[in-house]
Amino acid sequence: EAGRGNRPGGLLNAVDFATDEQGVIVGDVGRIYLTHDGGTTWEQLPRVIDLDLYDVQFLNDKVGFIAGGYFSEGTILHTQNGGRSWGVLAHLENAVYALHMVNERIGWAVGREGYIWHTQNGWRNWQVQTRLPGEHPTLYDVLFLDTSKVWAVGTEGRIVATTDGGRTWQMQNSGTDVVLMKIAYNQRDALIVVGDWNTILRYQDDTLLRYARLSVEASGKRLTQWGRVKSELYQNFPNPFNPETWMPYQLATPSEVT
Repeated sequence: EAGRGNRPGGLLNAVDFATDEQGVIVGDVGRIYLTHDGGTTWEQLPRVIDLDLYDVQFLNDKVGFIAGGYFSEGTILHTQNGGRSWGVLAHLENAVYALHMVNERIGWAVGREGYIWHTQNGWRNWQVQTRLPGEHPTLYDVLFLDTSKVWAVGTEGRIVATTDGGRTWQMQNSGTDVVLMKIAYNQRDALIVVGDWNTILRYQDDTLLRYARLSVEASGKRLTQWGRVKSELYQNFPNPFNPETWMPYQLATPSEVT
């Protein structure tokens, strides 16, 4: 751990654009790359911090945020010039794997050990809003639809949600125990979560239509719990085998299997 600042970086973890020409990539060991030409060429910026960087989000053509960390060290970086330079905004208790800012003052961040942080009165004042129970839980992504409705996803099929701005968080029944990595809103009536083993989960609810960017009609369909998009049968292994093999599968709905 003492020498991690000198280890070669191997992963690029996230990318976002402030404008159609200016964008930022973040990666391991504090690496930040900037493009001025829409991604044709990239330059590496001077290192601000040695911690791994996992997520980047721009709010407009100037203001952006980066989340990162390494085990029990967490950080949030900030830019006000479209990503040309970055400064450390906050030091947090554990690695931060994702953030989602509502605006320049309000946002959520999630990470290692099940931490959920929140700021609502200024970028520099991040507070622990809750910490999930369990043995070493981790949250990998967070999504808000408004300042009261927020979802976060992570290890062992964890999906947690709040409808009161984070005062209380409820565990959702995801129907799986795989690692869940990302959550997104489809701009209609559903939330989509993806994770290990080609897992795709969908939660459909017509009340989500109020957040749609485009005018769409209600479908009349509603899922009372998270469901898989489709059933999957995966490659058996080992293959060839003798005397036995494992045939993993997942089901879109509870069913009998032969």
